[in-house]
Amino acid sequence: MKSLKYNSFDYWFNNPKQKQGGDNYKSQIIFEGLIKNLPVPKNGFCIQLGVHTGYTLNLMKKHFGEYRTRGIDLYNVYNDPCVFTIDINQIKFNIPIAYAENDIGSIKECPNDRLTAFKWAIKNLIPNGLLITTSNVANDAFGESVEDICLRNNCTWQRLDEFNDKAWAKYMNYKTVWNTISMMLVKKI
Repeated sequence: MKSLKYNSFDYWFNNPKQKQGGDNYKSQIIFEGLIKNLPVPKNGFCIQLGVHTGYTLNLMKKHFGEYRTRGIDLYNVYNDPCVFTIDINQIKFNIPIAYAENDIGSIKECPNDRLTAFKWAIKNLIPNGLLITTSNVANDAFGESVEDICLRNNCTWQRLDEFNDKAWAKYMNYKTVWNTISMMLVKKI
């Protein structure tokens, strides 16, 4: 197989090595098992950073309402009017965020994209707003501490492995290629 350019359409959508989106993807598992059971503020937008095919975004629209759910991605394969097609490194606006999930890019190939998305989302969280993002296992790849970023933005955090006794976490850890240790829940104080 030929090498695919990172962040090209073919890299994300025509690459058998990519395990992105859909049912049983980490975004869906965390959303259904954890986020739907947490008190997300009633005001502010609910954002998915890294939409792929929009499976979890559609779950978010059903749960939070289409009027407050948005996605941000390089591609909008189904022309969903709720998805902004923009490179996270070029984002020039701010919006009040009640909930966000950061699944931008690939930590292994371009950690800066994920870090940029994290910093943008955490800066825009409203009080009691929640963010699912990459945990401190990526501090070396990011070149800085996610804990320090949380402190600078008046946020608390907990790694998702603190939920390992929950059915959704057990499923994710033992029945998928993903794990709870690599993700964290951030809350704006």
